[in-house]
Amino acid sequence: NRIALSAVDGRLDYRFAQRWRLRAGGQHAWFTDDNQRNVATVSLSLQVPVSRPRFSLTYGARYLAYQDDEREQLASGYFAPTRFFSNLITASVGDSFARRRFYYQVDLTGGVQKFRRLLCPPPSDPDPIACPTQPEALSSGNDTVFGYELLGGWNAHRNLVFETFYGKSDYAQQVVSGFESHHYGALLKFSF
Repeated sequence: NRIALSAVDGRLDYRFAQRWRLRAGGQHAWFTDDNQRNVATVSLSLQVPVSRPRFSLTYGARYLAYQDDEREQLASGYFAPTRFFSNLITASVGDSFARRRFYYQVDLTGGVQKFRRLLCPPPSDPDPIACPTQPEALSSGNDTVFGYELLGGWNAHRNLVFETFYGKSDYAQQVVSGFESHHYGALLKFSF
């Protein structure tokens, strides 16, 4: 779709009371199709006091607003709701074994997302040019969210790490086109 964006970001990361972490962020972005967006995020994490495996709980909220959610933006291939708000809780479990040579992490995420986008004329006076014909493209509403990610790694050498991961989510902000996504891959890290 050849759309690019320029953005100004700000972030805060604050650890307190030994096991708690507060993160907040904001962004304003300009798209090459003349759209703009504002994003605000906040999360609060607790490292649960257990020795093994590591276990943490995170609450995260995200708000975003696009200036335009007209048909041109939908035709550009990205999810551009007028307003979007999500509340998510993530549980993470991870550990290492064999003298930290191997490690894993499992993340489970659930919550709700609410969005409003593309207001169309009433069905009695449809405008096929202004609004797509798929009813789901015209929707606004609340959705539940569920996702997971599995990660495994091998510390092959103090300077060489190999990781693989797989995940699935129906969170609308996981991918640029919105909604369900699968992601997987492998990563080779070399440091010197």
